[in-house]
Amino acid sequence: QYRVNCFESTNNYTRYWWGVKDHKWSKATAATETWADWNKTTTSYATSWSPSGHYGLVSGNNETVTVITAHDGGHWACGGATGANGEGFTGRGGKSNMRIWAR
Repeated sequence: QYRVNCFESTNNYTRYWWGVKDHKWSKATAATETWADWNKTTTSYATSWSPSGHYGLVSGNNETVTVITAHDGGHWACGGATGANGEGFTGRGGKSNMRIWAR
């Protein structure tokens, strides 16, 4: 189980993943499910984005809702470039503050 918390930015939220084994940043990592909260009573998100080019622990299938994916040398997190103030996509000069926990 993984949890990520985006913080100290204009895009603050938390996501949870289940069913993750042997996470690798260099390739797509399968996850059974991802949710906005721990008890799975709110929004669920896709666990993959595109069939190629995006890697990492994905939560969401588009830039607006995704957390943590890498694409051709640019890293996307916490709302990507669509987040307030353009935060989240390092390929466009953005940055994200986040904490990741694994259990």
